[in-house]
Amino acid sequence: MKYVTWFFGLIVVVIAVVVGSILIRNIMNDNKVATKKISSSKVASEQIKVGTVLRLYVDGPVIADEKHQSMRIDISATSRTVTLLKTYSNVEFKKSTYPNNQKAFEAFALALDRAGYTAALSSSASKKYNGDCALGRVYHLEILQGAKTTQDLWTTSCSTTRSFGGNTSTVLSLFRNQIPNYLEATAGSTVAR
Repeated sequence: MKYVTWFFGLIVVVIAVVVGSILIRNIMNDNKVATKKISSSKVASEQIKVGTVLRLYVDGPVIADEKHQSMRIDISATSRTVTLLKTYSNVEFKKSTYPNNQKAFEAFALALDRAGYTAALSSSASKKYNGDCALGRVYHLEILQGAKTTQDLWTTSCSTTRSFGGNTSTVLSLFRNQIPNYLEATAGSTVAR
């Protein structure tokens, strides 16, 4: 009986050591994530020129080509467009466009600035999207000036590496709020919600 008690006591100690080391490792990793430096290029409102487009591109989970969907919301000084795409070739299946004006575009850009739209994490591992979050969504936050992309930051719906350092939920809401009848305009999309 004495050996059985000793054996169970040893098992409890081993389990406590394993759990303790896992907790310590997780705490240390959380501290490393929290101390990643954030850099910011020019804020979005300073980059507004004729032909500037602020874009949110949402790519859906990795599934069969026939079922894959993505969505693009483009906001410029003259228009607001939501485009629903299917397959990995991005074939357009629904598009809604609304007029815009310079003052509304500037207000939108300033709101994005406050949400950290141009905030980039300085970690070199997060610069390029590398297939993280295959079962979730990938959000690309872009600034286009004519044919040139001046920003392409990304984040995911999973807790993975990313290059975007701003407030994801606020940025997503700001883009969605630019489309007056968002639910109707994105009906049929699997990535719009």
